[in-house]
Amino acid sequence: MTPSEPSLLVGRDGDVATLRFNRPGALNAIDVPMANAFLAAARALAADKQVRAVLLSGAGKGFMAGGDLAVLQADPLQGAADLIGPLHEALTVLAGMDAPLVAQVHGVAAGAGLMRAKRPVRDAHRPCYKTARPGRSGAPHMGSAQPCRGLSWAGPCA
Repeated sequence: MTPSEPSLLVGRDGDVATLRFNRPGALNAIDVPMANAFLAAARALAADKQVRAVLLSGAGKGFMAGGDLAVLQADPLQGAADLIGPLHEALTVLAGMDAPLVAQVHGVAAGAGLMRAKRPVRDAHRPCYKTARPGRSGAPHMGSAQPCRGLSWAGPCA
């Protein structure tokens, strides 16, 4: 991604909308601009009655590495609020649509990325690994706002 590229790419193929997290250099870790873009895109898709399905994906080697630790380390409480608020509202908006939401998960899916993956992911050729570890980054856990806290998933890379 170059500085001029958006952190969230929105596309359409007929009645299928795509939302692609586009911070591959950071394994698509969600930062505040991405969280706000995700919410704006979710609202726009929900208002468009022509959308019959939504596909979430991540650019590069991973789906999403969760919240951007730089945001959380700079100001843990405000950073968490700035990420969680728009992220959860976007997921609520997308879940309320009369269209399936499909996550195309590959590589790393941790924290917020794993929440989007919600259902078990299996690959016939390679195993997936799920772990539940307490955070070691020094960043705060987000408590009940992140029900899968500490979970990570590693699957086949693209």
